[in-house]
Amino acid sequence: MRTLSRSREDYIGEWLPEPLLASPDVAEDVEFAESVSIAMLTVLETLAPTERAVFVLREVFEMPYGEIAEAIGKSAATVRQIARRAREHVAARRPRMRVSQSEQQAVVERFLAALRTGRLQDLMEVTAPHVVLIADAGEPAAVSLVMEGGRVARVYLVRNPLKLTRLDAPADLAR
Repeated sequence: MRTLSRSREDYIGEWLPEPLLASPDVAEDVEFAESVSIAMLTVLETLAPTERAVFVLREVFEMPYGEIAEAIGKSAATVRQIARRAREHVAARRPRMRVSQSEQQAVVERFLAALRTGRLQDLMEVTAPHVVLIADAGEPAAVSLVMEGGRVARVYLVRNPLKLTRLDAPADLAR
């Protein structure tokens, strides 16, 4: 009985965050959603649970180290070390440069045109030499692209049907 009550479900396939549909008339919400991109959420997922909690509580909610230490049952000095390591981990995986919205749009249009026409050479020109595709299970898909140097460097396909159910209506983004 104890074994059955403690059974744990494993997520099959690549983990990707749930996509959000922001309302098009809310520029601040769109900017906020872009700052919490799929790439950043994926980076956070690579942190250990304690590192992720410390990082989010400190960097997002600006919670004092002492309060975080109390919440997770560790000393403030330990929490400072965890926060430092988490910041380094995130910084090492964060895109090195921001891409302007117009450049991003142009790359997306070139990428989609190459896919629609089936021109392999055009697709190779718009993708980075070591482009990475990450997808979870199921169909259809929400697509997110990460740009580097004017080319597509990562393609995230969120196809898990349970994650796509919320795309029917714009999400209310809270700060």
